[in-house]
Amino acid sequence: MASNLHDVRRRQFKLKLTMLTKEILELLLKHLDCDSNYRVDYTGSKLVLRESSQHPPSETQKRHVDKLLSKLQEKDVLDYVEGFSNVRVTSDISVITPSKIITAVNPHKLLSLLGVQKEKPDHLNVDEKTWALIPDEIKDRWDRFSGSMQKHIINCVSENLEEKFKQLVTTRVFGESMRSPISFGVPRIPVRLPNPLLAGGVSNELYDLHDILQIRERSPSNPALRRDPITRAYFSLDQVVPDTEALENIKKRAQDEQAPGITPP
Repeated sequence: MASNLHDVRRRQFKLKLTMLTKEILELLLKHLDCDSNYRVDYTGSKLVLRESSQHPPSETQKRHVDKLLSKLQEKDVLDYVEGFSNVRVTSDISVITPSKIITAVNPHKLLSLLGVQKEKPDHLNVDEKTWALIPDEIKDRWDRFSGSMQKHIINCVSENLEEKFKQLVTTRVFGESMRSPISFGVPRIPVRLPNPLLAGGVSNELYDLHDILQIRERSPSNPALRRDPITRAYFSLDQVVPDTEALENIKKRAQDEQAPGITPP
């Protein structure tokens, strides 16, 4: 019974989010003076931004809309793919028009776009001070991380590794095995990517969560999936694996480096 109620609420939330996104897109099109040249349709399963069959947009208008959608995707407000829509003009005539199919919407980013402050989730057992330390790029995707990953993020920001690193005399103490292959820095939030081909099911490479979020190469069929820079396989954010052991090792080495009379190995 509880499960059914949860499903109903989830569907209701998704519908409200879709309708809000539709209204925002229509307002943005009006701001660009393109509202008569584009239509935002809700088919019952997806949101589609399509060119008007009666008043097609000019090349300049197309560039403006393309730039708008690209910016929204870059800011992780939404994801979309290019497509086509079959539009019925009369009872027996249909035309195919270019369209952009919205595949995902980030509710936190959408609220941020409207100027609504990102609030700590009610169910999250953490104080406001710690929540404030979490970068916005992570807060915006909070619901897309697993429970263990969320806990790991909180532990990492609570340790304030950034400040510890600033106080170090040398970074040689960390060696190469503790550096992200993307930024080549020591991870502040150490994670690994899924790799089913290895015995442990996770990558040998250690990453910083910030680096993972900066990966721009996405799956053509599902833009929510990023591409592993090493294996070239696609993965979702809820598959990112927290590396608690690496966190403890980094903390220990930072403490050893700061301790008087200890020479880095």
